[in-house]
Amino acid sequence: MSRLPVGRTDFDRHAGWSALTVVASGLPAEHWHTEIRALLLALGWRVDGRPSLAPAVTSPTLDVLELLAGTTRHGRLTGPRPAVAATARTVIGL
Repeated sequence: MSRLPVGRTDFDRHAGWSALTVVASGLPAEHWHTEIRALLLALGWRVDGRPSLAPAVTSPTLDVLELLAGTTRHGRLTGPRPAVAATARTVIGL
């Protein structure tokens, strides 16, 4: 886990830290994308410079967290994922 967040670009790193923060909060998985998008907007990320458009939530770090949560076995993730939240808290040092 010492390699998280994953990504090479500034956006990947910001989206990765945002994903770790949201997941660490224990928020149900179906809300992860919405909250990450809100954080990216708060950090100043925009589509084509338009403040009303948030970037799509794509993040190698979120991909890892979703895999840990079982997305390949269960399809769309819902509900809390305590083990994944604990992993994210460990990564960010909480």
